Amino acid sequence: NPYLQHFFNYLESVSLGTEMSPVNFEGTQMDVEGMNAKAKAEIEKFISTLPIDVVKSKQAGKKRKADAAAKSPAGGDRFAKEPIGEEWKDRLYSSTIGALKNDELKAFLKGQRSSTNGSKADLVRRIEDLLFKHYRV
Repeated sequence: NPYLQHFFNYLESVSLGTEMSPVNFEGTQMDVEGMNAKAKAEIEKFISTLPIDVVKSKQAGKKRKADAAAKSPAGGDRFAKEPIGEEWKDRLYSSTIGALKNDELKAFLKGQRSSTNGSKADLVRRIEDLLFKHYRV
C-alpha cells in the first residue's frame, strides 16, 4: 500500500533525521463500491447468524406503580423549580444578597435547580443572574 509506505517513510525520516524517499501514488484509487458491496455481504452474513429475539408478553395485573415521590400534588414533577418570593426581588434591588449566609444562598440555588458550587461571590453572581432573568431587569 503506497499510503502505508509513505507513512513509514515519514516515521523513518523523523526518527533518523533523513530525507523522505518519494512514493508513487498513481493507480491507488480506492474501490469504494467494491468495498461497500463486500461489507454489505459480510454484515448480512453476520446478521443471519444472530439468534431471533423472543419478546415476552406482558403479564396482566403486574403493572409497575408510579413513583409517588416523583409527582407533587399539583401535578408537577419533583424537578420543578421553586417559586421565587418577593423578598428576593427586594434583596436584588437593595443589593443585600451578599449579606446572606452561604447556606441561604445555596438553598435558593438548589431550589432553582442551579449549581451550588463555587465561592460566595460565585453564588451571589449566579443568584443575581437568575433574578435578573426572572424579573427581566
